[in-house]
Amino acid sequence: MPIYRLWRERDNATFECDAQNPEQAVSTFSRKLGVALTLDEGPAAPHYMRALVPTDIHWGNKFDIPVYEARPRSK
Repeated sequence: MPIYRLWRERDNATFECDAQNPEQAVSTFSRKLGVALTLDEGPAAPHYMRALVPTDIHWGNKFDIPVYEARPRSK
């Protein structure tokens, strides 16, 4: 099963989970963090980035998929 990693901008924290596909990974991260996340572009800039963790040692580990908060936090 693929491993996904999520990076959170505000505190430079990373989180990992096993998931069958990107949608399941975002759902798992939402439950873990208590934040409604989506791959659909939101009204604000993304505060999270997702990456597929490579199983091949020669791959890079680049956070290149934006993840948006479905309900952005109040300021």
